[in-house]
Amino acid sequence: MLQMYFFAAPLVKFNGQPLQQLNRSPLLLSLVAYLVMQRERPLARSLVAAAFWPDTPEAQARRTLNSHLYRLRTLLGSDNYLWGERETIQFNPHAPFWLDVLEFESLTAQMAHSNTTPALDTAATQALETAAALYRGDFLEGIYEDWTLPHRERLRERYLLTLNRLVEAYQTQRDFDAAIRAAQQWVHADSFCEAAHYQLIQLYALAGRLNQARAQFEAYQTLWRDELQLEPSAHLRALAEQFQLITPPAFIQNATARLTQLETALAAHSPLPQSAPAARTQRAVELNLQIVQQTKELGLELKKRGTPGKAARYLKRALDALNMLPDSPWRREQEWAIRVACDELYDWDADWNAALENLAAMQSLANKFDAPERQAEARARLAWVKICQSHHREAIALAEQALRISAQNQDGPRASWARRLLGVAYDQLGDFHLALKHYRAALAIDESSGSPEHLPTDLNNVACVLETMSDYDAAQREFERAQNLTLPETPLRIKITLQANLGNLWTKLGQFDAAARDLNQALAWFKRLGERERECWVGACLARLYQRRGELARALFLAQRYYSIARQISSAQRMAELAAVIAAVYIGQQDGFRAREWAEQLYAIAETQNYWRYRVRAAMYLAEAHRLLHQSDNAIQWADRAAKIVRERAQPLEEAAELGAIIARCANAFPRPLPQPQ
Repeated sequence: MLQMYFFAAPLVKFNGQPLQQLNRSPLLLSLVAYLVMQRERPLARSLVAAAFWPDTPEAQARRTLNSHLYRLRTLLGSDNYLWGERETIQFNPHAPFWLDVLEFESLTAQMAHSNTTPALDTAATQALETAAALYRGDFLEGIYEDWTLPHRERLRERYLLTLNRLVEAYQTQRDFDAAIRAAQQWVHADSFCEAAHYQLIQLYALAGRLNQARAQFEAYQTLWRDELQLEPSAHLRALAEQFQLITPPAFIQNATARLTQLETALAAHSPLPQSAPAARTQRAVELNLQIVQQTKELGLELKKRGTPGKAARYLKRALDALNMLPDSPWRREQEWAIRVACDELYDWDADWNAALENLAAMQSLANKFDAPERQAEARARLAWVKICQSHHREAIALAEQALRISAQNQDGPRASWARRLLGVAYDQLGDFHLALKHYRAALAIDESSGSPEHLPTDLNNVACVLETMSDYDAAQREFERAQNLTLPETPLRIKITLQANLGNLWTKLGQFDAAARDLNQALAWFKRLGERERECWVGACLARLYQRRGELARALFLAQRYYSIARQISSAQRMAELAAVIAAVYIGQQDGFRAREWAEQLYAIAETQNYWRYRVRAAMYLAEAHRLLHQSDNAIQWADRAAKIVRERAQPLEEAAELGAIIARCANAFPRPLPQPQ
């Protein structure tokens, strides 16, 4: 029997004995692997020849291929493994052979195709253990032909997911030693993956191995600082602080000790009776004043170091101490600065209830200042929270107030800010003309007022709307202009977002290699940064690329994986994006039942969240699903609904061309008049 090992350096054996001549030829190993990985169908000899000798004239490439096939047959020792016709060649899928990749995929199939992450029983855990052991290294290490890359990426993704599931299974079983071994493998395989480091550090700590937990955190911290010039994420720093793996800097230690002394002294002066001597009252004021300064410094330092929970606690304590002081311009300025910092912390944690409470106090405080910029800022910050809560009409009213105040006082930076907020609100509502108007207005303000730090964001916003409106050429110009205007101090997240958006555009322009490069790089960065919501977004873009490139199984695996993550983090927009990809993949696979199931799921999300554009997509895919199921009335009804939504919006939409094609397919399948999108 033929035994083939494609993980790590490839190796082929026959009845347990290595085929030395074959194993010494990278070209023959690549050729046999190419045929084996596409064994389910005959391959045109001309296409195989073009894949291996692209720069050679076709006739000569065919002769070279035939020569290598003859040699391959000889080395395999049997004609039974290769089926050849004059124009085609195929590896016999029914011949006796064993393949490590096939075994790996079989053992991990249930995990890869599950929409949930159920608890693993003993048999399922053992299957994943066996699969992980089979993965000795990346697919065909040492062979760098273009055709190997999709397989290498797909199998690596599945291996990393396998290790992730094993860690979860062992942790559920309280088998910390096994969980630690799997997490160590995960870190070794994907050294920049924050989730892997997080799990390993947490497991060491839970197992009582604090020295190893501390060493692992320090190794992670060094890696990020040296390789990425970044500090560890707030998420991981919070874990390190939970298990006291970080020695606080001297400043924080000293400030904390000083604060304890002040709190003790203040307690001795509380509560103050109404008849308390003036000296005692003055001493309480002085102590509160020092507490304000100490807690504010601590809160801002911890905020800078990426520990939002502790930072917020100290800043709240500063506000409590401020409330014990008499009203004065100094107190108002201090309170404003502290509440601005708190607003940013609540935004990081998406704690909208705390944000609203804090902003209500900011708005009340803004009324005490004779400064219109404070009024504008309070409204702008509240508008952003309303956008994040999907309360778009309230957000628009607040942003318009901020814009009016800023314009009256010739406050360019805040006017630009208000314009961006209006653009986001209208963009999410699906009014792309108004979104584009406000994004361009923000761009004009920043260009004229000398605010280069905002130009990449402005241009990115403009380009995204142009792309949505199917003006791809203009979108490409704006994305590339935005990249050219980034500065060394431009936040890394903005740079990565630009790269991902450009990669998504390359997919739509059919430039799949450029798209794969940009999207994979952006995905790797967001993984490193622990930005799970943005990771899901880029994962959806990458799955859409695979779907359009015809790699449907790969697209389905990736989209289902990220749909599960999006559901865990409660991101409705990412769930909608990924459900759309999954429905499209099932349509490509001619699976009408599953396509209908996912399109209905997409429609439910779109209805709940008022995503009109996703309602269009859902209706389109439901029309396609019912067409595949030969349900003519339903297909025509959904096509009509999609066209009606587009007509009502009366604006360009990139889905319009695809919708027209769907309507045409329905018309051909079920002849009767159908509406057309405009």
